[in-house]
Amino acid sequence: MFCGQTIYVVDDDKSALDSLSLLLTAEGYAVRSHESAGTLLDAIKQNERGCVITDARMPGMSGLDLLAVMKERRVSMPVIVVTGHGDVHLAVEAMKRGAIDFFEKPLDAGALLSSVRSALMSKNDICPSNAETRILQKRFATLSKREKEVLAGLLRGQLNKVMLVQHRFCKFPAGWFCAATLPRRTSPAGDFFGVFFPTFTKESTTWHNA
Repeated sequence: MFCGQTIYVVDDDKSALDSLSLLLTAEGYAVRSHESAGTLLDAIKQNERGCVITDARMPGMSGLDLLAVMKERRVSMPVIVVTGHGDVHLAVEAMKRGAIDFFEKPLDAGALLSSVRSALMSKNDICPSNAETRILQKRFATLSKREKEVLAGLLRGQLNKVMLVQHRFCKFPAGWFCAATLPRRTSPAGDFFGVFFPTFTKESTTWHNA
């Protein structure tokens, strides 16, 4: 699933709000429901992670107005717009204001869920599985004290040249230690080696971070 991300659903029609929230909850998502755009804006922060699904036409602030306010406040969550009164002009206007997708009611559950997954994946917050986590923990446990120090330096963004001096390496780049023990990325969740050190190999003797 997706780490630390929440789907915010906004609709003044309570039955539609409850129905969509139930669908998303059943799929394992963290969901927060709001009956107005105003209450959503009161609840979210600038660095909030997740996505918003909002009805286009609501009393007071509309879904399109919500898009504009979120942009002004630099809330960068993807927004999906839904409506029971769809037309081409409304869809075009929603996209112009930053919506990533547009759906007419009654909603196609499969298509909506696919759009939600794409929105959340765009934030790169996919959680590794428990099995993957255990593998990484075992790999990490095999590292020597010196290798762990090198890994910590790489994660802090230190240049290989700097660590060459600090750790008195004579031949191989600092990344070789990690490449020798940590696995390549093999799934969308990946691992921290695949994410941070994709260019290192055991045979590498060049300074990629120079």
